[in-house]
Amino acid sequence: MKDPRQVRATLAFVTLAMLFAALLLVAFGDVEGSDRELLLVLIGALVTNAKDALGFFFGTSQSSQEKSDLLARNGRSGGHET
Repeated sequence: MKDPRQVRATLAFVTLAMLFAALLLVAFGDVEGSDRELLLVLIGALVTNAKDALGFFFGTSQSSQEKSDLLARNGRSGGHET
């Protein structure tokens, strides 16, 4: 099984690549009518996913996940010992 961090990074990269491709298609492609509206909705969904992915990797979620993984490897639940 692949490393979960690698899978998350790959999914984030794919999401960003799809977002940029859709933006380029809207900006420079010949998309009209209902196809353009559908593409704009897709861009909205991709922006939301990209925001979440970037927030995870550059926010506190990544370090929190690493801390949880470290504690799990050491057999601790994360609580304070007395």
